Order: sequence, then structure tokens, then C-alpha cells
Amino acid sequence: MKLIKSDEIAYDFEVIEGEEKERLDKYITSKIGEQTRSQIQFLILNSGVRLNNSIERNCGKKIKIGDSISISIIKKESSIEPYDLKLNVVYEDEDLMVINKPPNLTVHPGTNTNNQTLANALVSYSKNLSSASGEDRPGIVHRLDKDTSGLMLVAKNNDTHLYLCGQIMERKVKRKYLAITYGVPNPIIGRIITNIAPCKKDHTKMRVVSDETGKIAITNYRVMNIYENRMFSLVECELETGRTHQIRVHMKYKNTPIVGDKKYALYYNFNPEFVSKELVTKIKRFSRQALHAYKISFTHPKSLKPLEFEIPIDIGMQGILNLLKTDNINN
Repeated sequence: MKLIKSDEIAYDFEVIEGEEKERLDKYITSKIGEQTRSQIQFLILNSGVRLNNSIERNCGKKIKIGDSISISIIKKESSIEPYDLKLNVVYEDEDLMVINKPPNLTVHPGTNTNNQTLANALVSYSKNLSSASGEDRPGIVHRLDKDTSGLMLVAKNNDTHLYLCGQIMERKVKRKYLAITYGVPNPIIGRIITNIAPCKKDHTKMRVVSDETGKIAITNYRVMNIYENRMFSLVECELETGRTHQIRVHMKYKNTPIVGDKKYALYYNFNPEFVSKELVTKIKRFSRQALHAYKISFTHPKSLKPLEFEIPIDIGMQGILNLLKTDNINN
């Protein structure tokens, strides 16, 4: 992957064993960071992809071992409107930023969003942002769900963007989250490996599917604390992959959905008779999933030094934890 002109980024890939028979558009999407499949399809249809040195406009073309794929993406200046929002910047240098995203903030504009997104706020904050993810996603290297709070990486130039995306693809960026769940995952320390795909009836939701479909999703977890006679727990989750809603789906898969998750725990009931009325009220009024990205570590693209950042749990989640009575974790 390299910049070949001031306004163009080039990617070169060779298909290896285990990647054959994949659709061309899906293969490229899996290789290039935060580019969506629709963006890749647009690129293919508009002669932006070469397969074995020939322009290939068939998005569904099945690739073979040894195929060479070249992609050319023209950079564009962001056209999204600035949004005057005070950002919580945890770290910043000339190449990147680490920010603490608040809950209830969408990462980038989409079909059903307005211009009050993190991407719009970044445009207001800085003119130096990468464009490798598209003009509507300046600086965005990876995403968090709208109602998930916590640490995110932001790239200020395309070299940094591609380097960080490469680290994510190679699973060298370590991302840890804290979740308050209903119940206690069994065992209390584990590794969840499933395939995940969109639900057939509701494409805004994801589900665990058979090994033959979907995309591999891997979450390592450990229970940090248990509360209220095992009715709740605080769980640390570390991503090996970064699928949409991955932690939320995996916690539901363990039958311990995340508190406040309106997609995956909407009808999950706990017995309010055995907890305080204040806690019941707090949970009912909690307007999002109790999920917080609290730690991230990666290698700096220029200095090659390891960097690690950690922030306290979100204030809203802490309010719930303050009302929970701790069990003995060995019970």
C-alpha cells in the first residue's frame, strides 16, 4: 500500500491460499480498512480496480490463488459540514490523535444521520485529517457504535491511516472494553469464536451464524466483578476482530446481554425484587448499552514505539456500578 501521487492512494495485493473463491468486492473490502463494500463496488464499477493488470468491473468476480489486484483511490477534500463540539483529546501529535468518544455520538454521516457526528466534529477541530476512508470519514480509522463510549484512533495523514489499518488487520492493535452485563458469563474467563452476519429480517442487527456463512469474530473476555447474587457482572472484553456489534452479539450469545442494549437485551428481564429501587430506576432510565472502550495499545507509525492509553469507565456506567452490591467472585 502506498501513496503514488498527492491525490491518489494505491494498494497492491496478491491472493494467497485460503483467500481464493472470494468475491472481488468482498476481498477488497476485507483488505482496506474502513472502506465500505458499497464504496468498493462503486470503485470497481468506475474502473478503479485492476485484476492481473486488466480493469475489472465485475464486483462478483471470483478470485484465484496468485491473482494480483491493484486498487487506485483518488483522495478528495472532505465536504462534510463542521460541527462545533468540544472533543476530549487524550493524546495528539502531528500524525494521529486518540480521543475519548462520548456516548450518543455517531462516528460518521450516514443515510439516517445529521451533520452532528464525530467526523463533523473532527473537521471543525483540525484541517489535517486522513482521507483514506473516504470524504465522509475524515481521519476515521475504526468505529465505535453510536451509544458506545471510549477510545478511538484518528489519523491525520494517509500514511498513518494505512499503517494503523494494517496493524488492525494484523490484530496488533489491542482494544479492551468494559461491559456491564445481565448475569455472569460461564466460564468467567473465556474466548468466544463464532461467525457473525446480519439478521435476515433486520439488517441493522447482527447474529451468530454457522461456520459456512458470515465473518469470523473473536472476543476474549474475563469477568472483573460479580454483583447482586450473580444478577450482574462487569466484564472486560478484548477484540481480536472488529465486526459490527461484535461484543454486544457475543455477550448475548453467552446469554449475558449488555445492560441497556436496546437491540440485543430489550426483552431481557432481571428480578427487581432483590435489588434496590434506585438501581431499578437507574437501569430503566439508562439510555444506551453499558459498553466502554477503556484501553487501546498500538505501535506509533513513525517512532515505532508502543503506545498504550487507558481512561476511567464512563460516568453513566459508573453510576450503575455505584449502586451494585459486590459478590464474592469465587461463589
